[in-house]
Amino acid sequence: MPRYQSATSHAAIRLVGILTVSLLAASPALPCTIFSGVAPNGEVWNGNNEDGPLGVATYINVFPKGAGARFGFYSLSYKSPRNGANGQLQGGMNEAGLTFDFNALEHSYEVLGKDKKKKFPDGDSAILRHVLENFATVEEVVAFFDEYWFENGFTSAQMHLADRFGHFAIVSPSGNRVLTDKKIQVSTNFRACGGTTEEAEVCWRFPIATAKLTKDGVSYGTLVDVARSTSQSYPGGGTVYSNVQNLSTGEIWFFFARKFDAPFKTSMSELLRMGRKSYRMEDLRGRAGFAAS
Repeated sequence: MPRYQSATSHAAIRLVGILTVSLLAASPALPCTIFSGVAPNGEVWNGNNEDGPLGVATYINVFPKGAGARFGFYSLSYKSPRNGANGQLQGGMNEAGLTFDFNALEHSYEVLGKDKKKKFPDGDSAILRHVLENFATVEEVVAFFDEYWFENGFTSAQMHLADRFGHFAIVSPSGNRVLTDKKIQVSTNFRACGGTTEEAEVCWRFPIATAKLTKDGVSYGTLVDVARSTSQSYPGGGTVYSNVQNLSTGEIWFFFARKFDAPFKTSMSELLRMGRKSYRMEDLRGRAGFAAS
């Protein structure tokens, strides 16, 4: 097994597509550690590690506000910029300070309450872009998924959400939740909704992230420390990229392949100012709008 999985069979994460919302065939999934929190000064922070096979191209895709949209956004995708606005979108953030990412889960054969939900008029592949273009709060996203669901897919992942108001949420096949009175939210590869204590206990990353955010306080430095401490390296794979976001100010830091001492800093406003573009994360050095430090 890869190192991110416990030797206990109960903990094994089935490697299927992170969403496959528009595809019936399975594709390799990516574990993920996601962590959000409210700082003592009220600023809201979010970060994540994306883990998977090394050597796969990673893109930052920028979409200024288009006709009929409320917000511009950036997204992250693998293999092609075309995947930055469809069902293969890995995560992203919009100019309202809403962000989401995904944790891979064991496959669920049932979606709670799916028989009462509607298909999205524009199709499965348009759902994630619709979320980033139109919602500012986690409550809006949860309400959307209470009404709509994917016709195919989203059975092997959960969506971790945070907004600039310091509210956090989980959307998953086994249920949804909204947290408005908690200072942190951490998610890894076990079910945050409808799961068991045993599922949580097998993940070594969850207690590390939770303890650091609780003890050290939420800040840029703490989030980078969490990312470093929960990053992974195993034959042929590991942490492909990390990013840290200040949802209150719009500042963003990208770290490629565990290079936590060499971030590229930008901001939501700077990305949108440069217009519709896609950037290969491996090639950020020297790019306008990304300050290497």
